[in-house]
Parts: sequence; C-alpha cells; structure tokens
Amino acid sequence: MELSDALRSLMNLFLETINGYGTEDTEIIKSKVVNWIASQSRYIKGLFQNLCWES
Repeated sequence: MELSDALRSLMNLFLETINGYGTEDTEIIKSKVVNWIASQSRYIKGLFQNLCWES
C-alpha cells in the first residue's frame, strides 16, 4: 500500500470514529485536524485538500 493510500484510509477511519462523539466534541476535533493539516507539507495538504466533513 502506498503512503497516500494509507493516509487516506487512516483519515477515513478517523472520520468514522469521530461520528460517534457529541457535536461539540466533534467540532473541536475537526478544528484540530484542520489545523494539523494546515501545518503539514504540501504533500499532506494535497492529500486532504478535498476533505469534507459529513454532517
């Protein structure tokens, strides 16, 4: 498995997991993830540029 595929799989698993949390907790977690992505290299930003949160 390539690194990009592994990272996407990890992010999908993460998104599935946080859907079980309460709304306030989910918003805090999403904010932290967005900040983390913004602090990464262009490669990581490119992988997750189209990240959309399910409601």
